[in-house]
Amino acid sequence: MIIDKTFFSIFRKGSRTYFYSSIFFPMHIRREVFILYGFVRKTDNYVDVIPQDRNGFYEFKEKYYQAKQGKETGDIVIDSFVRLAEKKGFQDEWIEAFFHSMELDLTKKRYET
Repeated sequence: MIIDKTFFSIFRKGSRTYFYSSIFFPMHIRREVFILYGFVRKTDNYVDVIPQDRNGFYEFKEKYYQAKQGKETGDIVIDSFVRLAEKKGFQDEWIEAFFHSMELDLTKKRYET
């Protein structure tokens, strides 16, 4: 199993500590971790960049829903994540909660603790 260079690059740039610790995982687990990390990092990058890329976030989210309906989007991060989510049985609610939290970051700057 080969890890696509897209995931390798996203992961290495996003979290060097976690990236280097994950290279010790068995290859089949490492590949899945890279796919998962690539998806959440790419999504988060839309809301963390200054200025925020609102359009990019909503386009990415829409492509995810298209992929969930069986359409190949041409985005290796989304298409791979959808296959991983199906394989591992990720609940739709988890992904919805993640998108919701990212969307909140587009509008809200402070949260009560």
